[in-house]
Amino acid sequence: MMAEHRTLQKAPLSPQQTDIYLDQAIHKDIPLYNIGGYVDFKGSYQLDLLQQAHHLLVTNADAFSLRLNHSDTEALSLSCDAEPAAVVIHDVSEHEDPEAAAREIIHQLYQTNFDLTQGMFLSGFIQLSPTRCWYYGIAHHLMLDGWGFSNWVKSMCSIYSKLLRSEEPELLMPSFVELLAQENKYIQGTRVVKDKEFWVESFSQLPSLLIEPQERLRLSEAEQKCSKRVEQKLAYPVFEQHKQFATAHGVSVVQLYLGALYVYFSRVHQQQDLVFSLPTHNRRTASAKQTIGSALSVYPSKLSAAVDVTVEELISLIAKRQKSEFRHQRYPLGQLHQDLSLRQQGQSRLFDISFNYQKLDYEVSVEGVTTSTHYLSNGFEQIPLTFTVCDYGSHQDVELQIDYNLSYFNHSKAEAMLHRWSDIVEQMVQQPQLPIADLDLISSYELNQLDQWNTTEKSWPVNHFVEAFEQQVERTPLQTACCYQNQLYTYSELNSLANQYAQVLRATGVEAGDMVAVCLPRRAELLVVLLAVMKLGATYIPMDPSFPVSRLQLMLQHSKPGTVISTESLAIELKQLSDNQVDSSWLSLETLMQDYQIMPTENLDLNLTAQQCAYVLFTSGSTGIPKGVAVSHGALLNFLLSMAKKPGFTASDRLLAVTTVSFDIAGLELYLPLLCGGSLVLATAEAARDGQQLVQQALQHRVTVMQATPISWQLMLEAGWPEQLQLKVLCGGEALPSSLAQQLLERSSEVWNMYGPTETTIWSTISQVTNHNQITIGHPIANTQVYLLDDQLRQVPYGEKGRLFIAGSGLADGYLNDSAQTAAKFFDWQTREGLTTRIYDTGDLASYSDAGHLIHHGRSDNQVKFRGYRIELGDIEAALVRFEQIEDSCVTIQSHDDNSEKSDFIAAYYTTASSVYVSDLKQFLSRLLPQYMMPSVFVPLEHFPMTPNGKKDRNALPKAVMPVVELGEIQLPNSKVEQEILSVWQELLSVQQLSVEQNLFELGASSLDVMRASKMIEQRLGRKLDTVNLFEHTSIRALARYLTNENEVIEEDRSVEVYAGKRRIMQGRKRRNNEEFIC
Repeated sequence: MMAEHRTLQKAPLSPQQTDIYLDQAIHKDIPLYNIGGYVDFKGSYQLDLLQQAHHLLVTNADAFSLRLNHSDTEALSLSCDAEPAAVVIHDVSEHEDPEAAAREIIHQLYQTNFDLTQGMFLSGFIQLSPTRCWYYGIAHHLMLDGWGFSNWVKSMCSIYSKLLRSEEPELLMPSFVELLAQENKYIQGTRVVKDKEFWVESFSQLPSLLIEPQERLRLSEAEQKCSKRVEQKLAYPVFEQHKQFATAHGVSVVQLYLGALYVYFSRVHQQQDLVFSLPTHNRRTASAKQTIGSALSVYPSKLSAAVDVTVEELISLIAKRQKSEFRHQRYPLGQLHQDLSLRQQGQSRLFDISFNYQKLDYEVSVEGVTTSTHYLSNGFEQIPLTFTVCDYGSHQDVELQIDYNLSYFNHSKAEAMLHRWSDIVEQMVQQPQLPIADLDLISSYELNQLDQWNTTEKSWPVNHFVEAFEQQVERTPLQTACCYQNQLYTYSELNSLANQYAQVLRATGVEAGDMVAVCLPRRAELLVVLLAVMKLGATYIPMDPSFPVSRLQLMLQHSKPGTVISTESLAIELKQLSDNQVDSSWLSLETLMQDYQIMPTENLDLNLTAQQCAYVLFTSGSTGIPKGVAVSHGALLNFLLSMAKKPGFTASDRLLAVTTVSFDIAGLELYLPLLCGGSLVLATAEAARDGQQLVQQALQHRVTVMQATPISWQLMLEAGWPEQLQLKVLCGGEALPSSLAQQLLERSSEVWNMYGPTETTIWSTISQVTNHNQITIGHPIANTQVYLLDDQLRQVPYGEKGRLFIAGSGLADGYLNDSAQTAAKFFDWQTREGLTTRIYDTGDLASYSDAGHLIHHGRSDNQVKFRGYRIELGDIEAALVRFEQIEDSCVTIQSHDDNSEKSDFIAAYYTTASSVYVSDLKQFLSRLLPQYMMPSVFVPLEHFPMTPNGKKDRNALPKAVMPVVELGEIQLPNSKVEQEILSVWQELLSVQQLSVEQNLFELGASSLDVMRASKMIEQRLGRKLDTVNLFEHTSIRALARYLTNENEVIEEDRSVEVYAGKRRIMQGRKRRNNEEFIC
């Protein structure tokens, strides 16, 4: 029973406790807020006196008898009338590994889901040996925080020491309930108004969250809630030096260690404005500081510093900012979320990094034993990263800890980050006048590892593709080299034709180094012409005749080729558009096919070098003018020979070529088989766009290898992939979706993911896919290096995102006739060792996996891969503004959910002073843009949202949606279940008109509203309902479908999209006064 002197006490939950309770209620099956640890007694301990000390402690400190009273849902409160849990004694002294057994006991107890209406604390003793005992305590965060934990340990040891000396222990302990009462007075006072104003003004612009859940797809739903901890010991004398350094510079050690975190995350994320969660003990009086209980509050610390500030300036700036913030730190974080309408803006929190300094440096002196205190992780931290400094005082090493949520990080990444944090602190102490931009984020060990992943050196026996091809002709003259429809060409025949065509070209004046534009239909003669141009040492410019003629004409104007090879009909049209701006010789395919027969078939005896330009391939340009990428024969040959080794191609392989010659990846399809003695099957232009025909041709020609973009592979799957079609699949051009990879793995002999920009010669990295949930872009190919750099061109730490730069033999010569663009994208870069290498800026973001595989994270600029084509959105924007009625434009790539499958589309936004007919606009654009660059959706705007620096804010554009069936403003209930749920929400939100399709959080529903709704719906429908169901099904109709088992496929986002931009239903909503909310 309770001690006789105890009287019934009751107090409302503080705002911070309300936040904790509601979050716990949402995750009711997870011990989300269990905290605790243990005291390790070594020596001559007396268990009976320890038990007596524990009994005296828990019966005299009111925190240990707390229970939740929520019979009145409007006023959640705590009552001090629970019976303290009985102490438990475990004996593991006979166990093979007593310490491991003790840890397992505590781990299991940490999983306890407290019935908060019965109590919030459990404790016991674990005997490891006659001279060693652990005293543990595990509590719910509603009753205990880190400071309260310290007070619990100190009080327990103090009482035990008194009992050992047969002295009367001090049992008059400060009341936790009274501390709660003081905190509730604050929320009802005037100070809270000023605090609210400070924080709302501080976050008038919401910060961007830094960390994405990269690991989530690999985890089960239960694992996604879990966290783990990595730790590093720091000798106390070293930490003492850090404290002295901080004091000498007028700051605290907290600001030093927080400063190191700011340096790290601002550098790796290239973001100056960062927000960290900082807990504060929130105890202002001597009595409060001695109270066992939970008074912790958390506030968001917003830090910003220029990249050129020194270490001294940074920590001084942090100290100044925190001094200002600390005056307002009592304001409840959950209330601030509500004030900022976080959920309505699609953001769940203000920060994703928490920093905590646990000052546990109390001296616990117990006669006859030595003691050490251990504060443990509960394994359910929901914040992606929590950094903690545990200061136990001079008698123990300091512990640096990172608790990482498994959805965001794995062990190796967290451990590497922990070491970097410690290293940066030491650098700051040693070099306080150094600019923070010059602090090293990467250790020498990490640099060596990165260098190993870039060790790709390989020498080749030839230096020109033509040389390698002609050697292959000598080895296999009668092997089939190329097949187009019913035409078959042996290696000897193909080589002879190419030699004869080359002689015709030479007779017309084509020489080594000349530019030859090739605009021919997709047929065998196209391949012969390309080979002929290369045999002369000339450079070909591939032009797809299916492109708009105006775009082909721009390519001709920019490249100024000496010769243009085309069909007679297309040549007429091109000449008319050129308007005398292109001074070229025109040679028709028909003439070539007449004149070649009289030419000799022998190889040309020319001096071909690796430095000669093989081709110029035009990609999308940001000014609306395509850019010509000049690729050398050395780069092309290095690529082909590397591909022959891995993924691998042999003389017995047959490859089906499906890619337009104007897409650089066609180079692999046309030339790799010819280099290896294999066979090339050239698909017709019609077949290349038809999945069924591709399947038929692959079967007919017994194809073993095929390269295509994801959309082409999807076409083949939809056409019906026969079991007998076993291909080595090469997929590239855009991101390989996991669902597509899974289907390909089930049907193919091998699946390879390929990555590379045109400027580094087709593919630069490759990866064999064996698990559809672990798709990377792999490792660099032969004689290729990749570097992940920040904005200052410094290598980023392993595991962090950086701009992807490529170096090596594959680099193009640059952009044709565009020295400015070449200088902007290709430049010399110096490594930390002082070596200089030429690199290309891909504009992509990537990171390294644990095994050194590159993970692609999309574009860092406005250039995108779309349906296998690389385009610059500015190219489309430039075409749009050429339309007479359009004033300005902005183009984005967006996703559309259709039958549970995502598909990308191009959305074009524009401003205009008059009406624009989309049909006229599309017809106009079709003359300027290829079909793959045509927007699917056109969105008129009055004006564009702008960033602070005056640029268009693409992230603030309204979401474009593919056409859907319009719904009315108000969707009425069509079932009894919907009507009951509707009545609950009408009552809670104080509104009469409410659509059953509306996202309730858009209307301002809070977590407390959800808790109340859950209980009310349970009562009215007479069935059990988990609170989490209301967060998963955010409209009345979606929840009703779930409750009536009609929820197999619910696409809730559709209603949000349809109503996007419409006026909100909620009008005149009146909220009750003095309620506490969280989001």
